[in-house]
Amino acid sequence: MEGLNLVYKHISWRREPQG
Repeated sequence: MEGLNLVYKHISWRREPQG
């Protein structure tokens, strides 16, 4: 599921923004 993967990455970025 591409959608799920995208959401997971988004959450990870939100939890630890690098820029």
